[in-house]
Amino acid sequence: MTIDDNDYTKLLTALGSENEPGQWFVFVKTVKEILPFVSVGRPSYELVEPSVIGRKGFASWKVMVAAPKEDGGFNTPYNTWKKWSEAAEFIFKHPYLEQLRLKQGGIKRLRDKFNAADIEFPTSIDELEDAERQHAEYLAQSKAIDIKALKDNIVALEQQLLAANAKVQVFENQTNDASEKQLAIVRENVALSAKLEDLVKQSEGVVEQQLKIEKESEKLSAELKVSILENKHLKSMGRWAHFGKWIMG
Repeated sequence: MTIDDNDYTKLLTALGSENEPGQWFVFVKTVKEILPFVSVGRPSYELVEPSVIGRKGFASWKVMVAAPKEDGGFNTPYNTWKKWSEAAEFIFKHPYLEQLRLKQGGIKRLRDKFNAADIEFPTSIDELEDAERQHAEYLAQSKAIDIKALKDNIVALEQQLLAANAKVQVFENQTNDASEKQLAIVRENVALSAKLEDLVKQSEGVVEQQLKIEKESEKLSAELKVSILENKHLKSMGRWAHFGKWIMG
């Protein structure tokens, strides 16, 4: 399509580049402004046809957003659009997040990690910094509790294994008529050994998972710190610029 369309130009500009972390949200906001019926049920033909969607020759937003740019689309998979739209709804509920210019995945990870820790989602940047500290404490406590529980289970199994070995020794010192009981205890011993081995592997897996969660949380926290500092710097620069204009009259 070669139709000149101001709405399409605005949308294409809003889409920008994937290299800009918060650009996806600018795109979603612009879509909501120009096409308010998108993602609100199934729009009627009367809404779609006169809009930029119809003017570009498409029957739906789903088709348009995924179509190549040379055909009048935005070259963005519909599933990607849905993820952007979902994350944007979360930002609309917490407007201060827009200032941080996080990636869509960062918004989801931020929401999920506070949910998992049963921490109420913060309503401001200052509260966000406090929530980050709370989450770090939660991770440390959870790790300590999980590892202690696994260690306790391992110790309990080891004690059962020692008791089973002691029973085997007792029956070895008795007459052969106890061989059936001895065999049963040997089987119990084997089963306990297998359980112990599984538990040790499980503990290694838990520790590995904990380390992975910690690394992901640290990475997200680092991204947040950079975004928060940049935001504070921009606000500070804005105040100085205003002050400078006042001085200069």
